[in-house]
Amino acid sequence: MATKRGRRRMRQRLRGKRTPRMANRHGGEPREPYGFTAWLGTVMLLVLGAAMLQSGIEHFRTHADLHADGVPATAEILRVDRGRTGESVRVRFTTGAGDVFTADVDDPPSDIRIAEGAPIDIRYDPRNPSRAVPVGDDQAVLSRWFRTVVGAALIGLSGWAAWRAPRRPRHRDR
Repeated sequence: MATKRGRRRMRQRLRGKRTPRMANRHGGEPREPYGFTAWLGTVMLLVLGAAMLQSGIEHFRTHADLHADGVPATAEILRVDRGRTGESVRVRFTTGAGDVFTADVDDPPSDIRIAEGAPIDIRYDPRNPSRAVPVGDDQAVLSRWFRTVVGAALIGLSGWAAWRAPRRPRHRDR
């Protein structure tokens, strides 16, 4: 059963004195949902956010596992790669069994000299020695937190955009 207020609004709409509920307050034209490109952009934000969040969580897990179960070693830097996404080094080290391995280490600590031939302290996985992380935490922590927070923010932004889509006012042609 409709309330008194609801019946009054219905009578006003039938007489043409009140615009429909989904109409734009300022122009009286009905609102339209996002177009295809806006929805595609929203989905792309969602996928990018999910990938970044997953990457950040995976880096947290790997780092925690290697710091808990990893074996410490001192490695020699073979190559330094400075890319747009950060710095990584290729290192060579000797395991406790006497085997020589190389590994790629992302986000080396900033308090050591990063150059070919310089020593770096690492922790490696005894089951898979090619998995290694630096002992110093400053750059690695920033990288993990950045990926996790930005991924969560992009997922939130895409959710907000999807929620806002039917409430968005339509722009008039000028």
